[in-house]
Amino acid sequence: MPPKALELGLTGQTVAGNIARIRAERGLSLRELADRIPEGRKLNHAQLSAAERGVRQVTVDDLTAISVALSVSPVALLMPTSDSGDKGRVALTGTGEHSPTEMLDWLIGENDLVSDPDDGYAQETHRRQSLPPWRWTKK
Repeated sequence: MPPKALELGLTGQTVAGNIARIRAERGLSLRELADRIPEGRKLNHAQLSAAERGVRQVTVDDLTAISVALSVSPVALLMPTSDSGDKGRVALTGTGEHSPTEMLDWLIGENDLVSDPDDGYAQETHRRQSLPPWRWTKK
């Protein structure tokens, strides 16, 4: 029986599209991007092409290495594209649809997509659970 075709979820599709878009914005060829991948996680141009086309999954290790090579935060690869922070809806695997601003705030640990945005206690609890203790403890 032949292997099943790879089916990327919303997050995988978003990452694939963002790699292609950011690479194009930088004017980099696939070989040039491959040359920029840091030691310890080498990806060749064929692997990067497959990742951009969605026929190869991007692992979390790939994600961080590609982020370094593109000089962007991993969030830049994870964040769905949008023309506006307040208009439109975006989604990732399992998140449901939210405004781009809400999605970005969730990705950086600033808000909870599930709790009431006006529930300060729930939002603070989310921040404390999402960020390392040194980021939110007072000295």
